[in-house]
Amino acid sequence: VLRVGLRSEQVPWAFRNGAGDLVGYDVDLAKALARHLGVQLEVCEAPLPQLQSLLEQRRLDLAMGGIQDLPLRSLRVLVSGGYQTVHLALVSPDETVSRLLNLADSPLARPLRLATVDRDLITPAVRDQIAAQLGASGRPAAVTIQAIPSPQTFLDNRRRYDALITTAEGGASWAVLHPDTTMLPLFGNSLPSQLVVLVGGSDRGFLDFVDDWLARQESRGRLEKLFRYWVLVSGPLSAQPVGGTPLSAKSP
Repeated sequence: VLRVGLRSEQVPWAFRNGAGDLVGYDVDLAKALARHLGVQLEVCEAPLPQLQSLLEQRRLDLAMGGIQDLPLRSLRVLVSGGYQTVHLALVSPDETVSRLLNLADSPLARPLRLATVDRDLITPAVRDQIAAQLGASGRPAAVTIQAIPSPQTFLDNRRRYDALITTAEGGASWAVLHPDTTMLPLFGNSLPSQLVVLVGGSDRGFLDFVDDWLARQESRGRLEKLFRYWVLVSGPLSAQPVGGTPLSAKSP
């Protein structure tokens, strides 16, 4: 059995569709890896902090689901090389879009309140980068970033937060799922990062294997196929583009 933790509510990486099935880019990737290993795939859906705890307890082998490569991650668990480039963006309620678009010319009388479901994103470096991008030349915006347990928390507290930090690649789905919100790619390509796989335990041999397998998927064009289907929504997937294996679910 390959025990894989998947971040819950991470469209298009790992999410429940209208029929209640667990689907997404990283779901297909996890199925392919299990098939390559010749084992069953057992998945555990949970928020990222809980998945990281399960990895540290060696109750999971891997964690996936739109996890960005951030410096604090490697202090706790083994981290694979990047396999998909993503770019930071914001999701905002429609009524606050103009406020964000005009922030450089019309600064707020208070700090901009941003939310994120990834607590490792809250670093002075990331905050300063966002502040510089949102402010005018030589005058960074005042920004605060707060961790929240799930995207739903942001939706339920729109008066409390000005925007949710996400990725342009993942946030594009918000306009479809939540028509009263808008994805704002305000940073363009200036704040890129890589999606990674977190590896439980201390087995660097297994980490090397995961890295090698991901590199082979990229060289064979399989990651590009997944990106076109799940992110760009630009064409059908073959029945098993990167292989498949049955899913079994396990509670955290």
